[in-house]
Amino acid sequence: MAIFLTLCWATLAIYGGALFGAYILKSRSLSKLKEMGAPFALVSISFLIIGIVTNDPLFAPLGVQPEYEWLAGLLSSFYLLYQTYLKPLKERVIRTETDVSAIKADVRSLKTDMALIKERILS
Repeated sequence: MAIFLTLCWATLAIYGGALFGAYILKSRSLSKLKEMGAPFALVSISFLIIGIVTNDPLFAPLGVQPEYEWLAGLLSSFYLLYQTYLKPLKERVIRTETDVSAIKADVRSLKTDMALIKERILS
């Protein structure tokens, strides 16, 4: 019985349905749903790994090979994890890096200004 793979696909379907519903309704909660995607992806990956270890393919009666089902589950879970966690993290790192470089430029200009003031006072 394919309990774990059913739970894996169910968590992906629930999250995907919630995202699709929020997108269609143009809800303000879409950004909050995107933030909640990482736990859904981790739970989905956990169920998928347990399903692979226990060898319980879900779509075998339909003629789908278990390897293809596992590959599709891994790719969809990792894509969800990338879209909801890794991509926003990359954007935050880039934003922080630009802020820090702007602060460094301000500090450099302040040091040169202070050096000019010191030279004028001493001369």
